[in-house]
Amino acid sequence: MTIIPYSINRKETWDTFVEMSKNGTFLIKRNFMDYHSNRFFDCSLLIYSGISPDGEFKEKSLTTKDLVAIFPANWDKEHRTVHSHQGLTYGGLVVLPDVTQKEVLDMMRAIVNYYRDMMQAEHLVYKPIPYIYSSSIPSGEDLYALFRAGARLTRRLVSTCVSIQNPMRMSTLRIRQAKKAVDHGFYIDRMTEGDTQTLQEYWALLEEVLMKYHSARPTHSLQEMQRLMSQFPRNIRLYIVRHERRVVAGVVVFECRKVAHVQYIASGEEGRANGALDLLLRHLINERYKQYDYLDLGTSNEDEGRYLNEGLIHQKEGFGGRAVCYDTYEIRLLPASSPDERTGGTAHAQGNVAGSEASRAVPYLDLKRVTDSFEPELTAEVSRVVSGGWYLMGQENVRFSKAFAEYRHQVLRADGKLSGCPDDDLDCLQADAWLDRRGRSHRPVQHLHCKHPGCEQSRAATCALRTAPGGLSHQSRRHRATHH
Repeated sequence: MTIIPYSINRKETWDTFVEMSKNGTFLIKRNFMDYHSNRFFDCSLLIYSGISPDGEFKEKSLTTKDLVAIFPANWDKEHRTVHSHQGLTYGGLVVLPDVTQKEVLDMMRAIVNYYRDMMQAEHLVYKPIPYIYSSSIPSGEDLYALFRAGARLTRRLVSTCVSIQNPMRMSTLRIRQAKKAVDHGFYIDRMTEGDTQTLQEYWALLEEVLMKYHSARPTHSLQEMQRLMSQFPRNIRLYIVRHERRVVAGVVVFECRKVAHVQYIASGEEGRANGALDLLLRHLINERYKQYDYLDLGTSNEDEGRYLNEGLIHQKEGFGGRAVCYDTYEIRLLPASSPDERTGGTAHAQGNVAGSEASRAVPYLDLKRVTDSFEPELTAEVSRVVSGGWYLMGQENVRFSKAFAEYRHQVLRADGKLSGCPDDDLDCLQADAWLDRRGRSHRPVQHLHCKHPGCEQSRAATCALRTAPGGLSHQSRRHRATHH
């Protein structure tokens, strides 16, 4: 099993795998994850069975061959914690339909070892994807792997989900409120693609409601939501209720395979008084998403799940919904270390010293901190070369030779100009030139030919190059005096 850190050139491979997986959703795709990349340091992983296809040097074509799982994650350096994922509702292992329990155990072990050994992480926070988002194939293998890893449940949120294919009867109150909205002239509308005016109007209502009743703001700004809706027009929808063309209520819906997840529910005073949301949610359940498996109405918790908003969840349950849990687990990777230990110092007792004062060694050169500054790119490149099996020669050597030859050529051209070499002689600075220990430029004689018309004799090996403090070499001056 091989672990490769995610990098931007693997974006297509990542997104293709999400489509092939049994539990991935569009929230795991890179365009969704990366919209807030300025807030989270990405440390996602790709897990290959055996040696990955990236073992051989390939710049333009990456495939999903032997890719069996991906792991969305971000790094919290201050707390030395890996999260999967702080910017998402859920994260965790995204796997192919045919993976087995034993394979997932091996994957979890490899992931834990990678973050512990390569990044010196002390904690892994894991938010598994709820089972309702999986395909028809069960996907609870990671939950057992978490148990085997000694994971601790740190948060549990309860969401209310309506089973569309096995619906429970809506409460009489919800049905009566929906009819009231119709009687008062309320009607349902849907934002069309690119209709920024409607989105702005609803977002203003949403921000007003959240601030008034919860002293909060939407997680996504208006600009972020506009960007996400433009990138995922088939997955993110806005449904609204209007009265005399005014937006009085609405919901944002994330469509994930067979689950429609309701986000950002809001209703103004007029909508609350006349059952606008009851009308809208009844329509989504009975009409719009009748081919789906679930309509997820969202969580009803505060304080990491310790407080349940009983009034809110009672209202959601009135639509026929029941509980699905969104959990968060934590795995302890390393014992908590002191700042001295993190910087490479060691504390030791002084024998028979007054007060038994402790002193610590000052590291001469902490190479660990130096290499950490280049992570995760350094580990990714090392893994790619090692997995390829080419330690001498091979494609890596060819790539380096070409890059270095081009770099050296540019340096020598600049050296020739600074030394007073005429522009018409700069072509003599080929990529096979070399510098001696004093920084003087040389190249083989057989590659130099006089450029002046009528002359077919070879010039000296260092023609037009500054090989002595006095300028041209004696051999070059004699050549020019003789032939020109």
